[in-house]
Amino acid sequence: MLLAGNLLDEQDAGLNLTSKGSAELDGFSLLRRFALRGEFLRASCSSAFAMPLPEVGKSLAEEPQLRRAFELSSSRPLLDAQGEAAIMEHFAALADALPDQSDLFVPAVVWLSYLSKAVDDRLSGAKEDIGGSLRLTEGDKK
Repeated sequence: MLLAGNLLDEQDAGLNLTSKGSAELDGFSLLRRFALRGEFLRASCSSAFAMPLPEVGKSLAEEPQLRRAFELSSSRPLLDAQGEAAIMEHFAALADALPDQSDLFVPAVVWLSYLSKAVDDRLSGAKEDIGGSLRLTEGDKK
């Protein structure tokens, strides 16, 4: 859809935003509804520079609430009260481990790395933390 609408241009190195796409993005950025999303969009796009893109998708699919939604294949809110509490716990752990971040790139990559490790642990048969708690080790803080 974005390619067909000439908002993105496909090249050997990947997809690039066209001038039409840039104008569209700028227009959406001016809308109050979308104004605050730019920071999150930059962090999510930048995470692809730190991790292979398939690993980013695989990691996101491991987030407990998203994984449950995929398994149930039903239309419902993504986060229930327990899921919201787990996400808030994850973000609080990130904020404690990575204070004074000027952007979301590093926290996004750390969170995706945590989720990626959860994929590896689950696939290797490791016991899963049912509560979805984020436990950062000293190595994760570097």
